[in-house]
Amino acid sequence: VIEEQRLRRVGGTAEIPLDVRVLASSNRDIEQAVRENKLRSDLFYRLNVFTIVLPPLRERIDDLPQLTQMFVKHYAEQNKKDVAGVDEECMKALQAHPWPGNVRQLRNVIERALIVCEGRTIRKTDLPDDFRAAGGGGDGGFIKIPLGTSLDDVEKEMITRTIEFTAGNKTRAAEILGVSAKTLYNKLERFGADRT
Repeated sequence: VIEEQRLRRVGGTAEIPLDVRVLASSNRDIEQAVRENKLRSDLFYRLNVFTIVLPPLRERIDDLPQLTQMFVKHYAEQNKKDVAGVDEECMKALQAHPWPGNVRQLRNVIERALIVCEGRTIRKTDLPDDFRAAGGGGDGGFIKIPLGTSLDDVEKEMITRTIEFTAGNKTRAAEILGVSAKTLYNKLERFGADRT
């Protein structure tokens, strides 16, 4: 049907022409799925006429201010609230977040913040608890590592700052760092840090 653009009904004798376009999307690496035989290659090659790659939000943080403003406008109208945008500290906290839930998570965070917001601007205090530790210290969630720093020191700094970012939540810090909680605790032990 995809290739020939025509079908025959069950029990029918005539072919019916179709004028359709198939749009398919996935959050997986499709070519890898084909290589691993998790997706039929013939189906992939029939569908793969034009590919659009949309990176996750964490890889396009520059889009975050525009997306945030779009969601603020939408939910302000929907909730009949006079909210114009987010303040600078709030934006820094949003930009420092890893966004595991992608744009859907941003949408829900902004909707919640707008509902609890009491002024015309969403502030950092209007965000969920796990955002309140983010964006502090005036560095926008970034760390600077001078050239010549050992890998052990870089790793220690990254772990320490990520734990600060999560307000001491080591399980969440391990998720952000992409390691298991056990690995994180082992590294903290190796660095001589407190496991509690």
